[in-house]
Amino acid sequence: MKTYLYFFLVIAFLTSCDKKKLTPPNAPKSFESTDFVVDIFKTIVNDEENEKNVILSPLSIKSAFLMAANGANGETRNQILSVLGAPNNDMDAVNATYASLLESLDYQDDTTRLEMANALFWDANRIDVKPEFLTKLAENYKAEQYTYDFSLPATKDDINGWVDEKTEGRIKEILESISGDDVMFLMNALYFKADWKNGFVEDMTMNKDFTKSDGTVLSIPFMNNDGAYDAYANEEYQALDLKFKNDDFSMTFLMPRKKSINEFINSVTLEMLDDLYDSKLKNQRVLVSLPKFEVDYKILLNEPLKSMGMTLPFGDADFSNLGVARGPLKIGQALHKTFLKIDEKGAEGAAVTSIGIFVTSVPPPMYFNRPFMVILKNHKTDSYVFMAKIAAP
Repeated sequence: MKTYLYFFLVIAFLTSCDKKKLTPPNAPKSFESTDFVVDIFKTIVNDEENEKNVILSPLSIKSAFLMAANGANGETRNQILSVLGAPNNDMDAVNATYASLLESLDYQDDTTRLEMANALFWDANRIDVKPEFLTKLAENYKAEQYTYDFSLPATKDDINGWVDEKTEGRIKEILESISGDDVMFLMNALYFKADWKNGFVEDMTMNKDFTKSDGTVLSIPFMNNDGAYDAYANEEYQALDLKFKNDDFSMTFLMPRKKSINEFINSVTLEMLDDLYDSKLKNQRVLVSLPKFEVDYKILLNEPLKSMGMTLPFGDADFSNLGVARGPLKIGQALHKTFLKIDEKGAEGAAVTSIGIFVTSVPPPMYFNRPFMVILKNHKTDSYVFMAKIAAP
């Protein structure tokens, strides 16, 4: 009988917090800034229907699979690290760098909250987990560790309860059932909330038309403001970068002028984004009109990751560093679930930018009235926390 090792990724973005502020230490730059953050987004956008919203957290996906890499060995580990863009010759160095990143991304104050929680759940009757694996995840990933009897119905409820708690109720469950072949679940939950530096006045929110890629017109609430923003426009696209009260974070909206949203996303590279943030965005007066929305998303990551070269972990895998079960271990399912909200006060998630026509006597308008791309970035660590295609707010 086949034995499966499951990895789940959970992410939510929320709107309230009351925890005491912690000052994050300096973190290594560029650890998260690899081609993976763009490649995984392109791969899934291309696989989905044109009119479907796509919301991902490259940071959450990378976190969970780095935990999995600690249990893998040989070419299985090499494939995981290669696809993630992490050095594959020194797992201890990768773990140490992640531990520093995790500490640096702990934001808890009155205006900004970003927390990541890692955990593993296993049935000791089905798998003997190696102590070295548990130690590495505890020390470097702060992973909570739980043993359960997977044959009991209450186990699924307890694991889903962990998800519910870590996402403040935004994601109620990730497991629909636990089969007789399931031996372990690795999970990452990411929780984000931040207030805009310059928010939107609710009285200025009004319904406007949003035109989807297929020509369908939706009447939805748009938030509006006239102010100074970091913006950029050329013949190909327009970009708007909205700051949060904590300057470590910003949310960037990108909307193509000529290409379809999918064509534009496929043209985006990490180098292009670095150039945008480093030199192109300039502070200027802009008339902003941005959709107000709340969306969620769920995807099985198996096939997208296989197409990127991560085949062995889902097939003839070597997870001998993890433990011993009644048969070979492999990843059965890698699920990713997200929640995204943007309103007048702040943001939980992502959106895409549109720059309007700049007239000398009035500020240039930026109406996000067609499909757009959104990026949530932590500038201190170069971490791309979120990427999204908003096809229908």
